[in-house]
Amino acid sequence: RRRQRPHRLGGGGVVRSGPGKGWLCPLRAFGLESALSIQEVTASMSTAAGGPEDFLALADSFGVDPSAEPFLVPLLRQFFYTPLPPGWQRLSTLDGEHEGFLHGPSGERLTSHPARAFFERRLEDARRHQREAAPAEIGSSESWVELYGPTGESRFHDLCSGASRSSPAPHATTHPTGFDRDLPGHESPQASPVRGREWSQRESSAKFLGLAERWPWVSGSELPPENLVFRGWFQEASGARGELVRRELTLEYNCCRGEFVVQLSGSDKEYVLSHIPGKYGAVTELDLHVGAVLQLLGKPTELKQANLETSTWIQREASRLDKLEEGLLRSVRKYGVHSTHAAGGAQAAKVVFRSLPNPAGADLRQRHTDVERLYRVLQEIRPSDAETWRRKVSQRPRTTVRIQHRDDAAGSTRTTMENSEECGGGEY
Repeated sequence: RRRQRPHRLGGGGVVRSGPGKGWLCPLRAFGLESALSIQEVTASMSTAAGGPEDFLALADSFGVDPSAEPFLVPLLRQFFYTPLPPGWQRLSTLDGEHEGFLHGPSGERLTSHPARAFFERRLEDARRHQREAAPAEIGSSESWVELYGPTGESRFHDLCSGASRSSPAPHATTHPTGFDRDLPGHESPQASPVRGREWSQRESSAKFLGLAERWPWVSGSELPPENLVFRGWFQEASGARGELVRRELTLEYNCCRGEFVVQLSGSDKEYVLSHIPGKYGAVTELDLHVGAVLQLLGKPTELKQANLETSTWIQREASRLDKLEEGLLRSVRKYGVHSTHAAGGAQAAKVVFRSLPNPAGADLRQRHTDVERLYRVLQEIRPSDAETWRRKVSQRPRTTVRIQHRDDAAGSTRTTMENSEECGGGEY
């Protein structure tokens, strides 16, 4: 009787299973070990665990010396836990030797992981940024990295000395944090950094990714919540007749680590994805909104709902960008240039049974693109005005706080106005 081949995951990833999701299992993303199904992982968890030796082998395959280039460790760690894209599978001989990767739908074969070229470019960008960075922006020389053990426990390893500990070491590199992920040389000695440190990480990250030069108004935006939570569903064929059944899921995006957690309804398993390919590269918080369609677990999934915190942030940021857009429109029209673009053109998505736009349906990336186009027009006709506007919107947002002081002896109340830098959402 022919043995039925077990269902395999997308080539890698992190699976949390069981009551309380007690263990984590990294599946090899760089071809040192075969991808395992959920059943195989349960039966042989020790073979699926990655240690510092495997991480050093990965670094050597990229030509990276962690002791000389510790700022590349966060990028290597992300690739260490990167799954194969949908449709790809790892090929092995009968002896278990690695033969390459196969894309089932197209038949394309590769000798290396499909995401390797993408990470090679990111490593080169990180090296270039490190060479051009000021001395104050250069990261720590520590080479600590957080890895998961055979039973899912998290341990911190020093790639230079070989030391290991269960708690974070000073300046230990755990997960990349900031407004965008994978900031080279980033340090995270605290689980919850102070607000001012978050601002500095965000500005440095935006500068590294080129957002500050392209979108100078990014520095004035409000910090997103730590987690953006959405509900969505997709149609899946089920049964002998191929009837379509709706499968619901919860998508949680961690803005600090840049990771996605997908949980299917009716299941206690969570799938952790290091990144999701999108139209403009890896999906970030700017691409997440109600109405967005993402490829989750190989299925085109539309985001239908968002929690209150996520909806509030998207609505505030969209309102801020709309005001910037309206101001640029007035400036452009003042010089006789009539733009064909109307303010607020990136309308929020509408959902079923809702007559008004969903507050979480605003496409922030489209709004950034609209503001950028008007900014380029103003640069052409009035460079001095464009520079003044750029300096104004690049400042950290300040909010005015009204404070009342009551004098019980005199029976009077005095009101003062103070500026606060710790609140986001500045309006210009």
